[in-house]
Amino acid sequence: YKTEFLILLHGADGTPYSNMLHEMTEHEIISVRRLYQSRSGTEDPPVFLNPQLEHIVVSGMFQGLFELIIHDVPMETARACVHYLHDFYTAGFAYTMNLPLPPRSGDGHT
Repeated sequence: YKTEFLILLHGADGTPYSNMLHEMTEHEIISVRRLYQSRSGTEDPPVFLNPQLEHIVVSGMFQGLFELIIHDVPMETARACVHYLHDFYTAGFAYTMNLPLPPRSGDGHT
């Protein structure tokens, strides 16, 4: 659904999808907080990021994934990039939350 996704990214102004990136970001922030709480054993929110920086980092993660579609990256290359981006952001979040580094995504890259 590449064409449809590009329309959502570039042509959604004035539609219910115009805030798609923001809404995805907010859902991911909630997920990251839940991950932190489950791994840290505390209900306290992580103090490593202020809300503005947290939003910037997470929306940047999504924008990186969107770039693969925007620039029509070939599927094999895009898959490898997704694994690297996953590992990059997972390691970054683990480091900033002082959590153990989880295993890599397992696509075989070294």
